[in-house]
Amino acid sequence: MSNLRLHLLFLFCAVLLCGCWDMRDIEKRANIIAIGIDFAEPEAMESETEKLLQGPAIMYRMTLEIPKLRKLGKEGGGGGDDGFTWVLSSTGTSLGQISSLLDHRIWRSPFYGHTKAVIIGEELAREGIKDVIDYLHRHRDISRRMKLLISNGKAKDVLEVKPAIEPLLGVYLDNLIEFVTLSGRVQTKSFGEVVQELVETGNALLPRVRPAEDEAVVGGSAVIKNWQLVGWLGEVETAATVLVQNRIKGGTVIVGNRAEATGEVSYFLRTAKTSIKASQGNGQAIFRLDIQVEGDIIEQIGGGSLMDQQLLSSIEKMVNERLRGLVLDVIRKLQSEFRVDVLGFGRALSKQLPEFYLQVKDQWDDVYFPEASFQVTVEAKIRRIGVVD
Repeated sequence: MSNLRLHLLFLFCAVLLCGCWDMRDIEKRANIIAIGIDFAEPEAMESETEKLLQGPAIMYRMTLEIPKLRKLGKEGGGGGDDGFTWVLSSTGTSLGQISSLLDHRIWRSPFYGHTKAVIIGEELAREGIKDVIDYLHRHRDISRRMKLLISNGKAKDVLEVKPAIEPLLGVYLDNLIEFVTLSGRVQTKSFGEVVQELVETGNALLPRVRPAEDEAVVGGSAVIKNWQLVGWLGEVETAATVLVQNRIKGGTVIVGNRAEATGEVSYFLRTAKTSIKASQGNGQAIFRLDIQVEGDIIEQIGGGSLMDQQLLSSIEKMVNERLRGLVLDVIRKLQSEFRVDVLGFGRALSKQLPEFYLQVKDQWDDVYFPEASFQVTVEAKIRRIGVVD
């Protein structure tokens, strides 16, 4: 009996110490750094294998950026060289099918654990991104920290950009979005955060990207309603949404006039906090937004001495009015033009007035949110005026 127990213990340990049974050597992987997803035209089928698999279903084009690791390691990876990455496209009726068809194009196994950015083309986004998100969300290798962007045009065109400063477009986009928070003009959510918003409401704001000669320009937002792209917000409008969502980490506000006593002043936001209080009256939702801002004066053109406290108070009032106007303008645009709540007002209503929210949630975006009332107050403080004589 003791021998039997010893054998069983040995077998149990052998199972635990079996190692990585599904491990692939790194040299047998094709590391996918960025992915572009578009609609594909029927004539875009690239092989007899694809033609046999095609039917009347919607066709997708998946474009991949794969680094040439040997080249990057030997030459240090300077930007702007066609030789550092391989950008290839394939088509199919589903993303899973395309991924499997890639085995006919490359002898290495596609690996998505290092993917930094996924870009969805405008035409596809207008039809709906739910199927694309479903595939990405189910994929075991896709990182929940990667960035999801909507292209102003075809995603393939963005993937073909060769940034002058960085050899890998996916890394370039990932770093660009992280550091562009200092401007406040882009949404910086991770893929995991986006999925959570979309699953909960079907609505979200995603970063907008467009291709240029040697850079991918990121700024502004794609407005997603019920999983579909319905329009765009500009960079300044996006900054207002980031402020409302308590995601602001920077940004410059220009107020005043060179001919006035204050001069033309550049006010840089250091910190900001927005509180939302919901109430209801006459069957309508009412929201009060209190925004507390602290920042520095980083530039003054013309005007009087910033050592004058009364002058500083005047500048603070102008900043208050400027930020208040930006926030109200973007809320009204979301109410009237897009009729979609992408800023989380419904979520605040559900927490603060759950019984009322249950009555309106089924028609929140199209009926009750457009009719909601908003009161916005801003209190800006100047903490620093820079080094002056």
